[in-house]
Amino acid sequence: MQACVRIRLIEFESKLRREQRVRNMDEHWVFDDVAEADREMARQRWAEKVKPLQKLLRSYEPDKLSWRMTLYHIPRGSQWQLRAVLLLPTGTLVAETTERTLEEAIDRVADKMRREIRKHKELVRQDYIIRRRREQRQHLSAAGSYLQEDVEKRRREAFFALLRPHLRDLKKEVAQRLRFLRNEGLLHETGLTPEDVVDDVLLRAWSEYAERPTKIDLQLWLTRLAQQRLEQACQEPAAAPLTDAVQEPPAAPDEPLTPDEDMDEPEYWLERFESSYFANYLEDLIPDPDSESAQWWASLSDEERQERFEKALGELPADQRDALWLQIVAGYEAHDIAVILDRDPGEIESLIQQGRKALSEKLLRGATVAP
Repeated sequence: MQACVRIRLIEFESKLRREQRVRNMDEHWVFDDVAEADREMARQRWAEKVKPLQKLLRSYEPDKLSWRMTLYHIPRGSQWQLRAVLLLPTGTLVAETTERTLEEAIDRVADKMRREIRKHKELVRQDYIIRRRREQRQHLSAAGSYLQEDVEKRRREAFFALLRPHLRDLKKEVAQRLRFLRNEGLLHETGLTPEDVVDDVLLRAWSEYAERPTKIDLQLWLTRLAQQRLEQACQEPAAAPLTDAVQEPPAAPDEPLTPDEDMDEPEYWLERFESSYFANYLEDLIPDPDSESAQWWASLSDEERQERFEKALGELPADQRDALWLQIVAGYEAHDIAVILDRDPGEIESLIQQGRKALSEKLLRGATVAP
């Protein structure tokens, strides 16, 4: 009980500190031909509109964010021109509009900035995934000849010791997948752990390495082995545990996120991006952002969106579900998904299109708007 209270107290203090930093977030206004009353109204209205944007930006420390707001009053036609510039550790975003009323200008800029933030985070995330996978493939390629030598000379422990460090990211992907499958009641082999899957991948890689399809990238081949193990776990419980278990070496300390924890490096923030990995992707699944169903969706909390997303994804046929998971969550391109699932690329494209349509319908099923 005391430990529970202590944890809650720590969380409360952390929330208070974060709220204080949000209040101290750097924000600078420049006005041109704007009356004092309009200046105050602009600041107050923007303060309300920026709150949802702060939720999208919670991956970043507030004191690392900076807003630059410029408001012009154009007497001719009585128009208002507002420009918002957001300085992030990972880039600079700009939104601008000219409207007949000050309220419309602020609302429109906030809406544009929301889309820009989502787009930016997804682009940075994709770039990060691509670069990280490229590095993984280079490292695995360099290790390939040594793995082959270990297989030829029957040095199993050396094979495991060399390959295991390259499976750390795969283990993280498997852990996410297992949590989703278990929550949605899709995992029949209920005791399966990420460590079990990685052990199985290591054992199969050892026994099948000499016969593996050499035209397939080694990293994708290992991911395919993990995918097959998960498919087996969703079909029926394992008859018996593996008898040829792989010994887990002593845990190594976690690698630093970036050298010297440099908060000016994009990777520092990418490692801290929230787990609601689907938030940006879902923007494309809402056909009309001004519709009532889209407004209802926007009113949901992140937790409610994630719950609905995973429930809808879990209701899809297994092939559509696997293809969309690998695309949305794991960030694989369609041609890589085809390799992992051992399917024709054209078939994967069709599965993704069908799955997206069905997922969109399921997400908005029963959408209601409060009066």
